[in-house]
Amino acid sequence: MLLSAEMKSTGETLSFGSTVEEAFQQAFAWKDDQIPKIYTEKSGSIFVDAGEAQQSLIRTDLEKLEQSGFTIVQGSSEQFNEWITKEDARLYVSIPDLGSKHYKDQREKAKRNRIQLTTHSETLHALVQGIDFKEQHSLIA
Repeated sequence: MLLSAEMKSTGETLSFGSTVEEAFQQAFAWKDDQIPKIYTEKSGSIFVDAGEAQQSLIRTDLEKLEQSGFTIVQGSSEQFNEWITKEDARLYVSIPDLGSKHYKDQREKAKRNRIQLTTHSETLHALVQGIDFKEQHSLIA
């Protein structure tokens, strides 16, 4: 997989591994010396806000996360506001259709609540590859 030079999310990470999956796993898991709960616990919920055109791009990755033990949640802004306060909130997937300005407030709430956030289908795919690699190689407890 090759991520293009365009900014996919906020910030940059550099990591090295024997495989692309190992490098992805390290990049997502070690930000600010904190291991996100999505890597340390095989349960929790993932809130998904994805535009209609994006749904087919992320379907397989969401299915893999669900098979790993996560619950996929979709809903309104009110349901998001309820979800964000729950102890089992692990990841916010916010991938609107191109040109949409929707979800900005929800992204800010996720950041304030220290919920991992992904805003692009390629980034979600890389995150899932990292989780798969972690489960196969037990790199993180």
